[in-house]
Amino acid sequence: MYIPFRPGQRITADALNTLIVEEIMEWTALGTLGTFKNGCSAGNPIPRMRKLRVMGTEVWEFEGRVVMPSTAPGTSVDTFQFTSGPFVSAERGFCAYGFGSTYAHRVGFTSSGLIRCQTPSGSTSNSTGFMLDGFCITNP
Repeated sequence: MYIPFRPGQRITADALNTLIVEEIMEWTALGTLGTFKNGCSAGNPIPRMRKLRVMGTEVWEFEGRVVMPSTAPGTSVDTFQFTSGPFVSAERGFCAYGFGSTYAHRVGFTSSGLIRCQTPSGSTSNSTGFMLDGFCITNP
């Protein structure tokens, strides 16, 4: 069976010659997919995402750091807005490593295309950012 290969595409096949992983969007900086909000910005490493199709199921992977202005405990901040869809069909939430805070953060991807960060109210210090590393959305 012939599978067309596009630049930037990664294809893996099993012993039965079925398509396992197809890269449908290579790693792309978030800043090219929308806008940072409320004084937030790209940190180092640069936040980015890619889209894969794994055995026919779409998967979005994220990595990198988002920088926020110093945010008090118990505060929610809309950090990023994707400019076009498709967006997730329902909110997806993750626990993220937060910078400048003594607790992990809740990071949500909303159906309106926002990435929202909530700093825990129990934290004893302000937050200055969070990591997207390891976030993976299946069937967005």
